[in-house]
Amino acid sequence: MGTGTKKKKKKVTPLSWPSSTSFGGDPIKNVDRNVGNLACYAHALVHRREGQNVGEFGTGWNNSLYWFSNTNGIEEVGNDLQNMTVKIYNSEEKFGKNELLKNFVDSLTKSKKWDHSKFVHLCENAVKNKNDTNMQFCQQLINQEWKMLVDYTYRQVK
Repeated sequence: MGTGTKKKKKKVTPLSWPSSTSFGGDPIKNVDRNVGNLACYAHALVHRREGQNVGEFGTGWNNSLYWFSNTNGIEEVGNDLQNMTVKIYNSEEKFGKNELLKNFVDSLTKSKKWDHSKFVHLCENAVKNKNDTNMQFCQQLINQEWKMLVDYTYRQVK
């Protein structure tokens, strides 16, 4: 679901990983908790883009789940994503006719809380099964998620 992850990973690793790495250098010490959470979120997005490619700790999808588990306190982005999911789902008839997407949206609507792991698994399923409709849905939502994270980050520093 994307390329160019090496450069992105170099930028977020020092803020989210506590020790030196060959690709990110030394960690930045005494990082504000909110900055660390935002870096972990960006780190998760970068690994999710790696998808089925195997990195230092398994596939990008599996690695992204680890990083999403470290994104405490960023529920606002999740709430926005939940709303955007429904909006994108309703934007095209082919999405509404897709059983997997319908089940995904129904489960999110029932839980009333964004679930990163469900979305990662949806993207993984779309790629593995080469389902163009599901990949298009995931890509649209991924693009919005990046924008939402940047907007959220900007609001935090204002």
